[in-house]
Amino acid sequence: MLKIGSKSNLDTEYVCKISLLDDTEMTCEFRRDAKGQVVFDTVCKSLDLLEKDYFGLRFVDDSKQRHWLDLGKSVLKQMKSLKPPFKLFFRVKFYAVDPSVVHEEITRYQFFLQIKRDILHGRLLCSYNELAELGAYIVQAELGDFDADDNDQGYVSEFRIVPKQSEKLEKKIAEIHKQLVGQYPSVAEKNFLSKVKALDMYGVDPHPCKDQDNVQLYLGLTPSGIAIIRDGKKVSGFDWPQIIKCSYDGKVFYIQVLKEERKANYGFRLPDPLACKHLWKCSVEHQAFYCSQSQKEIKPRRRSSLSPQRLFRRSKYKYSGPTQDEVIAESEKISRPEPEIKRTPSIRISRRLKPPTAADNRSESTGDLVLPTTPNYKKSTSDNPDPAVDLSKFETKHFPEVPVSVEDSAVSAESADVIDAEPMKNNNMANNVSPGRPKTVAQTPPKQAEVEYYGFKMFIFILFILALIMIPIAIVWETRKTYLRTTTVYKSFARWVFRSFGYRL
Repeated sequence: MLKIGSKSNLDTEYVCKISLLDDTEMTCEFRRDAKGQVVFDTVCKSLDLLEKDYFGLRFVDDSKQRHWLDLGKSVLKQMKSLKPPFKLFFRVKFYAVDPSVVHEEITRYQFFLQIKRDILHGRLLCSYNELAELGAYIVQAELGDFDADDNDQGYVSEFRIVPKQSEKLEKKIAEIHKQLVGQYPSVAEKNFLSKVKALDMYGVDPHPCKDQDNVQLYLGLTPSGIAIIRDGKKVSGFDWPQIIKCSYDGKVFYIQVLKEERKANYGFRLPDPLACKHLWKCSVEHQAFYCSQSQKEIKPRRRSSLSPQRLFRRSKYKYSGPTQDEVIAESEKISRPEPEIKRTPSIRISRRLKPPTAADNRSESTGDLVLPTTPNYKKSTSDNPDPAVDLSKFETKHFPEVPVSVEDSAVSAESADVIDAEPMKNNNMANNVSPGRPKTVAQTPPKQAEVEYYGFKMFIFILFILALIMIPIAIVWETRKTYLRTTTVYKSFARWVFRSFGYRL
């Protein structure tokens, strides 16, 4: 017979494989009841990282939806839809606004590896000259100073720096590399980070969405705010201090901002409710990390009123980790000898890069969320619309006060929807859009069955509360006979019941 919670079950060892930023893998074993913090601490200890609050563990579920591993919850409960051995990815979760404030060189090296991956997988796009300079720093950090004997013609083509790498770009990188004489790997990596922090797409975490014209867009979470990305460029966005709060309802993600001394609401339609909830959770974490001064500001205000929606339908989530200011303050307290960094050489390829395929542009940790690239990494020739006009397409009067849980997304997707985005069929946007469609939010009244369903749950809740109150009173009333009232057990129980209601015996 299987005993739930027995020692034999709790001692069961599970195995997970963790992909690191240098493309190496490590294996971690954990017990059945282990929380995410155990696995994360094991990885950071293996990498000798103390400034670990910038990083996280990411996994992809069976529906190809990305998730950050919650360090305060059980690993098995979060990955219950997957089969062991589990696959995790060690990635940067919060990019430092200024990487120079990162205290230890070993932490900056992990940032360097992450941003190098962002460039390779098409999430960090920049101009041709900026890309050539960044590529030269990457080559300098790995090869050192240019040597005419060792670095013959075409040596840069051995490195995979960008998805589509032209011979012209490689020659430009080689020219700049010759000018970086004397820069040690640590100096080249620091200069690389100083250059990349000023880019619009630095630290972007892209989430796909579409506008009312069926145009593919991305909502990118960055250290400065939420960016609206189209064709690999930031066309508009909202800064974190400007954002009042975020919410979601079904497939629609809402942002409320303070604009010209008034509150403005914007809605964006995502592929599915799970993706919408993931974006909402990431937004809550990012805003709390970059804007709050301390953890005291993160604690939400308690609501005194109760309702069936808050009790049964609403998602409850808050960020409990440290803020950016607290991470920087803790980093300054680190006093230890600089740890030795084991720099892993990147994977080399043949001297002439073959044309990349669609699979080459796919990141294993982000699934299909690879931003589209423009040929030769030049600026797109398409007209850049006015950001104010672009944002007006998403403005709406509707804003859900509290996010609806994903379990009720089948109902909420019908009750609140953005009209300027075409309804999705089989997770794909329809091709035809009505030209004269008003830019408001459809307010479909709740169905009768839905109203009765939540009314029944509230009725059960009230009966449960009344039972908790009446049962102890009934027990005391029925056992008030003389031979029971003299017992010590009765007196103690009766005293507890009556004192709970403010009466003295």
